Amino acid sequence: MAELNSYDMTPTEKKLLKTMRTKLGTKNLYQFSKKVLELSEREQGLYKPEEVDKVVFSVVNEVYRARSLYPRFASAHEGYAVILEELDEAWNEIKVNNTKRAKAEMVQVAAMAIRFLLDITD
Repeated sequence: MAELNSYDMTPTEKKLLKTMRTKLGTKNLYQFSKKVLELSEREQGLYKPEEVDKVVFSVVNEVYRARSLYPRFASAHEGYAVILEELDEAWNEIKVNNTKRAKAEMVQVAAMAIRFLLDITD
């Protein structure tokens, strides 16, 4: 079984991976990652599991960073506005061919979408 942490991770990423392994179990986590990879290969081309892990960890870290700085979304309208603002910032970077900043903004878009799902209750 291949290790999911075959690349250098930050201490926060290592802690999150340990938590995921504890909750899912190493075998289930590996099988989940393998299934995602198989679907990705079939649908969109080859993604290495460590590349996917790194992106997911970046998004999760941004969720926690943003939550430590800002309160929960007060409404679905506020959540939508924050997501739209982050998406506009990404678009501005794309228009000037700044891929590095565009990717960073897209991490924020993904993180704000997750915060929306967590903060907004029915």
